[in-house]
Amino acid sequence: MPGNYTFTFRYASPATSARSVRVETDGVDVSGAIVLAPTGGYQVWADGSSGPLAIAAGNHTIKILIESSGLNLNNIGETGS
Repeated sequence: MPGNYTFTFRYASPATSARSVRVETDGVDVSGAIVLAPTGGYQVWADGSSGPLAIAAGNHTIKILIESSGLNLNNIGETGS
């Protein structure tokens, strides 16, 4: 179903600077950098979200690209409208 989808990332990072991830649909970056602030440790968890991403109807390959080291990713959620 076409619509706007928001991706939420449960993550932890001891880094002193922000980490980032991106969302790709069919090999095309649809999110730009999603900045995830440091949390203070590898087991100190926080949530970060993309803005609404427009995705057309049909079958797609969606990839989450982690752009930097020093990041634990626990799970990814998606909500659509």
